[in-house]
Amino acid sequence: GVSSLRLEADNDFQSWQWLCLHLYQNKGFKAHIYADNRMADNVSQEKLYIVGPRLHYRISDPISLGVGYLFLNIHDLNQDVWRNEHRGENELNFHFSFNEKLDFHQRNRFEWRWRESRDQPGYRMRSRFQLRYKTDLGRLKSVYTNNEFFWDIDSKDYSENRAIPVGLQFQITPALDFNLFYMIQSLHSASARSWKSNHIFGTHLNFRF
Repeated sequence: GVSSLRLEADNDFQSWQWLCLHLYQNKGFKAHIYADNRMADNVSQEKLYIVGPRLHYRISDPISLGVGYLFLNIHDLNQDVWRNEHRGENELNFHFSFNEKLDFHQRNRFEWRWRESRDQPGYRMRSRFQLRYKTDLGRLKSVYTNNEFFWDIDSKDYSENRAIPVGLQFQITPALDFNLFYMIQSLHSASARSWKSNHIFGTHLNFRF
């Protein structure tokens, strides 16, 4: 059950690289292209590619909505087979500022997942809770921590947890910021009723046109 979740990373070491190309933004509307590359098996093999557009609209000061489409190419390392996935996303997000320095953000995302070799689409809910503290330390603009829960609707299983104990945001130029983070990804096997966890060192590059 949930109580058996271990946050100690004990298996694979991976590297994840995220990229957001922000194409348009005004007071309430944002559009960007998201891309993702992941290396697994102790950073020796390509595990995953993702690319696709996302749109967000702020309907009030604390609430925003989002939609997106992602194409994924996923490497099954056990069978050495690549499979495609098409993913649709809907989001309902909340943002609050405690003061000038400290922000809270909650992202709730519902996913439709059309996976190659499966007859029916799968459905998943995921919720991320994040705290961000703004700094005045040169190019280091903020420090953040978050945790994201994944609920597989088809199997009725708390299937994954992603904890980022610490992330750092650096402002390189007015149009470019660079994030470094350490993540513990915990994956639940419903059949084995057990968890395994991975160390992940990640980067996240945001470029604004």
